[in-house]
Amino acid sequence: MTVTFARIRAKGAMLDYLATRNRTLTTEVAVETMPELPRTPNVSFSYLLSELKRDLSNKEYTFLEALMHGTEETLGYSPARLRSLKSELRQKVQLLLG
Repeated sequence: MTVTFARIRAKGAMLDYLATRNRTLTTEVAVETMPELPRTPNVSFSYLLSELKRDLSNKEYTFLEALMHGTEETLGYSPARLRSLKSELRQKVQLLLG
């Protein structure tokens, strides 16, 4: 094996290694916290409700209260509208609470 051949093989191996490493690094996801740690360990339920009451409209908060008490059928909405309101409220709450 000649010196030139050895250098070409070494350079090729290094380029293969770098390409694999870069491919691996681009597919990895960086996280801010460890997944096993809770995000907000000291937040009470009443605090979350007060935040939602402040950020949601009266109609949305009333619907949320009805959902928590299991009385959403008494609000007079059709089943399709109830499903739509639940979906919209879920998305908005997830956005607000992160």
